Amino acid sequence: MSPNKILIFSPYPITGASVRYRICQFLPELRDAGYDVTFHSFMGEYFFKIRRKFSPFYTACKIVLFLSASLSLLLRLTTLKSYSLCIIHRETFPLGPPFVEKILNALKIPYIFDFDDSLIAQHSSQVNQRFWTDPEKNEKIIRNAAHIITGNETLSSYACRFTDNSERVTILPTVVDTELYSRVKYRSSGPVTIGWVGNWGNALYLNRIITVFDRLAQYHDFKLKLVGGDDIFELDPVCRIERVKWTIEREIDNLMEFDIGIMPLDGGVFDEGKCGFKIIQYFALGIPAVASPIGCNKEIIENGRNGFLAKNDDEWYNALSQLLVDEAMRKQMGENGRRKVLKLYSRTVVAPQFVKVVDKAISCCKGTL
Repeated sequence: MSPNKILIFSPYPITGASVRYRICQFLPELRDAGYDVTFHSFMGEYFFKIRRKFSPFYTACKIVLFLSASLSLLLRLTTLKSYSLCIIHRETFPLGPPFVEKILNALKIPYIFDFDDSLIAQHSSQVNQRFWTDPEKNEKIIRNAAHIITGNETLSSYACRFTDNSERVTILPTVVDTELYSRVKYRSSGPVTIGWVGNWGNALYLNRIITVFDRLAQYHDFKLKLVGGDDIFELDPVCRIERVKWTIEREIDNLMEFDIGIMPLDGGVFDEGKCGFKIIQYFALGIPAVASPIGCNKEIIENGRNGFLAKNDDEWYNALSQLLVDEAMRKQMGENGRRKVLKLYSRTVVAPQFVKVVDKAISCCKGTL
């Protein structure tokens, strides 16, 4: 076993936003600290791309890809003894009990467990419902982890329920590289653009404010820009709308076309665990945001300073109306948001903390599941 070898497990390839922003962007810092890092994702790029397509053809493809991914994981497990630490982002295998974690414990290889969504609601929500999964899987993984990293206080409180030492739980927000997110929004010609970026899992939230868009369209000239997959394109408000497929190559460019960013939520248990990353992306580019006052959104947005918190349709309408007509307000709020990201939500701030957690965990080894 090399004292400096780390294996990262993720359900998604690097194009998956959560693992890319929570783990992979810190790989240069880990390597600078002397670690030799290997990345293993359960899904390959194509599997990840078609995971939410459900025709007979794609279902057959996913069955074959699942079997192939399972075999690849088993082969990877034969190399575990060469690693001194594993980092698990969300999960190693989507079904059954935490057998990979059991193997790690048996081999006395410590692991860090990182998650950024509410595991409490994972088995009951429509978005994340799973079958053939141990209902106590996450609790077992947390209980036996050398360290747990969560995205916010709500998730940290959940993790602390299953560990006898709260010092094993660290809150690290999902952050951006402000050298990549270096361009600040400038006003372009044409109508003001209200923008949203997301996927199938959170496109449903847009439906709760669809009447707000319809109402705004009666009095304001604006465009609604939606960036995501095919699954968000059924939304059909009466306002002018532009639909763009998300690509990693144009991730920042598409955001730069927003004048106002939005993040509506419903308010359930799952939503309370969200980390507000859309808002952080908007702020990093100097774009003011309007969001539901739920979970981390209340920490990131300072109401009236860098954006607005809106709990009902009237508040959404009033907030968006003000920003649509007041370019100076948009500019000032965007600048305030950018400053907050530089202070609290940038890679340069969080990367040293991430490496420190790894340094600490690599000297630990917990018992068995």
